[in-house]
Amino acid sequence: MTPKICLGTAQFGLNYGVTNQSGKLSEKEIKLILLKCNNLGINFIDTAQAYGVSEIVIGRNMPKDNKFEIINKLEDQNILNKESNPLNWEKSFQKSLKRLNKNSINSFLLHNPSNLVGANKDLLLNWLISLRERKLIKRIGVSIYEAQDLVNLPLKEIQVVQLPFSLYDQRLLKDGTINKLYKSGIAIHARSIFLQGLILQNKKFWPDFISNNLKKHHNKTTKAFSLNKISMLEAAMGFAYKCSFIESFLVGVSSLIEFDKIITTWEDLQSNKAYDLNYSIFSWNDKRDLDPRLWNKN
Repeated sequence: MTPKICLGTAQFGLNYGVTNQSGKLSEKEIKLILLKCNNLGINFIDTAQAYGVSEIVIGRNMPKDNKFEIINKLEDQNILNKESNPLNWEKSFQKSLKRLNKNSINSFLLHNPSNLVGANKDLLLNWLISLRERKLIKRIGVSIYEAQDLVNLPLKEIQVVQLPFSLYDQRLLKDGTINKLYKSGIAIHARSIFLQGLILQNKKFWPDFISNNLKKHHNKTTKAFSLNKISMLEAAMGFAYKCSFIESFLVGVSSLIEFDKIITTWEDLQSNKAYDLNYSIFSWNDKRDLDPRLWNKN
């Protein structure tokens, strides 16, 4: 099965992305992007309560009669607060539905999977299950960074896992995590397929906290694809196209022009059946370069 595109919307509400020089998208661009998604059948829309005004602008600019399947995430502070309880979580969730102009959503994820093994784990899980039973959500999910994040989780109650995955970041494929999830019937949503845009940029524009070794690797990779007349956008999306075990992959955009390029590239890949390449040779294993949580600590 060919993976589906999921529109990432962090840039709708935040100045998100290490390579993002233009900040938040204008509401005019957001409206046009959502309209194009609807017309193209791109139904997965990923957002989060923590993404600034993202929920608001999505709800305000949704096309009529859209079939969008929203994936949302519960903000950490709503769980970690000492006064946190199902009543407050419910209030927060209902507020999100109202902002998104939806009666229900496809998936509700936890930003931090450790919340399902913490002090409020039973309360939290039972409340999430109640959302599903009341048909307010179809699926419960978690967002992870590494395999360790899945330890001791109630995987039988989880239907979606969002994880980092890209041409350079193949760690969860190589260590068997993705295969384990796939065989368990858990949907896999890949994020950071462009590594916050780094894969698409010349290394000379990369921030200093990315290692010189990865910069050299990126330079060699870019040249290797260039010899075959393949852009890095085509390479990154060609890799995703080949991964039939993924239900969807997130693409964040910082402009309407960027969105159009991604769509055109994806359509070309489907027409040309992608590239018959050994993508594993382009992987990188140093998580200090791959995990955004560590970038400012290098």
